[in-house]
Amino acid sequence: MNPFLIKLNGFRRWLRQNRLTQIHELLQRGIEGDQEAVRTAYESLTGLRQIYPGDQLIEAYYGSILTLMGRDAVDPMQRLQYVRQGLKVLDEAVKNDPDQVMIRSLRGYVCFRLPEVFFHRTGTSVEDFSYLVARYEREPGVISEEFYNRLLKDLASANKTLSKSEKAKEKSAKEGDQE
Repeated sequence: MNPFLIKLNGFRRWLRQNRLTQIHELLQRGIEGDQEAVRTAYESLTGLRQIYPGDQLIEAYYGSILTLMGRDAVDPMQRLQYVRQGLKVLDEAVKNDPDQVMIRSLRGYVCFRLPEVFFHRTGTSVEDFSYLVARYEREPGVISEEFYNRLLKDLASANKTLSKSEKAKEKSAKEGDQE
């Protein structure tokens, strides 16, 4: 292979990793409420998606940022549109690369944070958290023990949310039958 192309590919990998590290930091700040970090990440991801089309990890970060843009939107319709678009992108990323740990983590935690009553996505977080827990139990080095313990706690919480949601649906159905 051409030495120039080898160097170019190495640079592209370095650039991708460097930018994803920055985006991950912006995402964390965005989760904590920093709207400027969300906008900066969105702009950066828009460019990265053009440089690395079809990169599922970049797509998953993009989907995560879209949901945060929905959280921050003022117009309720725009809010819903961003969240739905973000979820669609995240679902597609998992479909295309179901064994990528970070993609599963991103989607799992986006769905975990969404209100179940409006979005009905807690089941998706249970699916992703269960996958990650099982993966760690097969391959302990794939995620940190600290993250594994957090997943166990959040998986229990998500299951509890689902249980409450199911009980509410059953109660509502019984009340509907009595009318």
